[in-house]
Amino acid sequence: MKKENPTVKITLHFQDESALSFALGLPVPQPEMMKWIGRFLAETRNPMDLLPPTWRYHDEIPQPAFIFGELCIDYSLYRVTIADEEIHLTPTEYRILCMLASNAGSVMTKERILTEVWGPEYHGEFRILQVAVSRLRQKMREDHCMPKYIVTKGSFGYAFMR
Repeated sequence: MKKENPTVKITLHFQDESALSFALGLPVPQPEMMKWIGRFLAETRNPMDLLPPTWRYHDEIPQPAFIFGELCIDYSLYRVTIADEEIHLTPTEYRILCMLASNAGSVMTKERILTEVWGPEYHGEFRILQVAVSRLRQKMREDHCMPKYIVTKGSFGYAFMR
């Protein structure tokens, strides 16, 4: 009989009374894992440092919802609607949209989006970003000639309209 690896649920509680939970399944005996997590937490000043880069966009979201015209991003429910119709996004598409919306009016470089959404190991992989943004625009029913939400800024990056 194959022995399954233990799974540990970690919940981080922040001063603003919000919490973030995630589970780790690691091939380490639980007592050793708990000691390691305890040491790691003791050495970490910013709890967001515990998260992979692709999860860190949450610390940039300044409000519970982002509303722009008919578009509504409800961060607490991880829900995106346009004209009250839910738009079903992949986690990657959702992260890209949240990153652009939380920086509305500013141009986000392709490199920054790649690093924050996929991680530094995707440096220079611009095609993967281009495909993801294209699919996001399709789901949002964007007119490529007259975009309402996401605009391309030359070969430099993308911006959310403001």
